[in-house]
Amino acid sequence: MIVIESPIAMPSVRRSTSKNIFLRFFSISVGTLIAALIISRLSGIAIYAAQTSWLEETWGQAGAIAYQAAAKTMLSRNRQGGRSLDNFQKSYLRRDFRSLANRVSVIYAAKLMDRWQVGNSIVHLGAIDSAAQTYCDRVYIRAPYQPENRQQLILLAHEMVHAKQCEQLGGMGKFGYEYFKEYKRANQRYDKNKLEREAFIFQAKFTASL
Repeated sequence: MIVIESPIAMPSVRRSTSKNIFLRFFSISVGTLIAALIISRLSGIAIYAAQTSWLEETWGQAGAIAYQAAAKTMLSRNRQGGRSLDNFQKSYLRRDFRSLANRVSVIYAAKLMDRWQVGNSIVHLGAIDSAAQTYCDRVYIRAPYQPENRQQLILLAHEMVHAKQCEQLGGMGKFGYEYFKEYKRANQRYDKNKLEREAFIFQAKFTASL
């Protein structure tokens, strides 16, 4: 028997083939577009990360200089001699700070710096730093010396953390670098600075232990 193929079947096959080609082309185009968008997004993230890293590095380098300059300014504006921690203060602080408790010098009734110039930016110091500031092993406290005062002891505990950080980081320049780099990384928020958070966490634990 001879089978005669229907003449209307062929266009149907062609339409199906054309549809498949279109779908494949559409899928490839969409895939290419998504890949391009992902690459663009990743490139944008990489550029942003590079810019952020550069800004943090710039702040760190400027901070290293500014911190050391501020330390000299504080010495010149506070010529009164510093004093060692008293026995009351040492009895509470030596456990966590060991020999550092014997080496820090505290200047009371000090004239503090309320803000620092870092490049073209002004860094306003707030919170605990309105009452005290630390430049490695020299602690400046705005209030006069108050023997066996609990609040002054808590203030010293916070500042001792910065003295310890400075020692561990390798000195004044390196501490200044790290402090201002972290300040920029925290979107210039004093309370979000990693080094300040460490000091506040210790301060809270120290206060609870009194």
